[in-house]
Amino acid sequence: MKLFLLLMAWLACLAYAEPATEVRQWEITIDGDEEAPRKYAYKPFSNIDKEYAQKINEICWWNIADDYKNKSISENIQAQYTKKFLKIRNIGTWGKWNVIDVSNANINHKGILLQDKNKKYYILYLQFDEAISVDFLPFIANVQGREILIADVELSGTAREHTENYFVLDSLGNPAKIDLSAIRKAINKAVPTGWGVWKGGIDIRDPAYSSPVWKRNDANCCPTGGEITIHFSLVGAALQVNRVHYDQHRKQ
Repeated sequence: MKLFLLLMAWLACLAYAEPATEVRQWEITIDGDEEAPRKYAYKPFSNIDKEYAQKINEICWWNIADDYKNKSISENIQAQYTKKFLKIRNIGTWGKWNVIDVSNANINHKGILLQDKNKKYYILYLQFDEAISVDFLPFIANVQGREILIADVELSGTAREHTENYFVLDSLGNPAKIDLSAIRKAINKAVPTGWGVWKGGIDIRDPAYSSPVWKRNDANCCPTGGEITIHFSLVGAALQVNRVHYDQHRKQ
């Protein structure tokens, strides 16, 4: 009888146990890479000091190789990816993940790691581009009722270009980069051939994107092609254009 009661108690625990959540491999976003493959098969890791540089080496070894050219680095390049040189900051909870920002200004590197409940790290984002400051911090914002991880920063230069890295959680709670291409397609469809939007970026928190339009021979400072406004919504992991208004004669 006692054995029977123990068996029933064990079955009850199974019934109320938290369901396992699947972790799928996702696309890792890399800024400062011209030939990065789109997806990577790698195992998560638990020790930043021992494994972070190794994982980067597996994903895009040429970035670490290029850092050997930096003569101002006195120690082995692998050491630059350890806690001795990395600034590690906890960004907060995002779904089932803890978001960790790691950066090292010496080698102009930033990474965004996702840590699961078992303290395992997964890489979401890597940055090696000298035009991007490592000082910016990603943050989590509520957009149209969904939690979005935002890692958008303005690049140096007069064009005011943005990295436009926005991430959303899918039905399994895993990250997916938001596809912004619908905005560019809507611009190209609305304005005359050879005209376009040459500066600025999309702020996903504002559902109405608005920008001046540059004619083919306009200077960077002085767009004369009017103004375009695009209203959009977030559907799944992509922006959907709902309405476009283009005023070709509006002066800036």
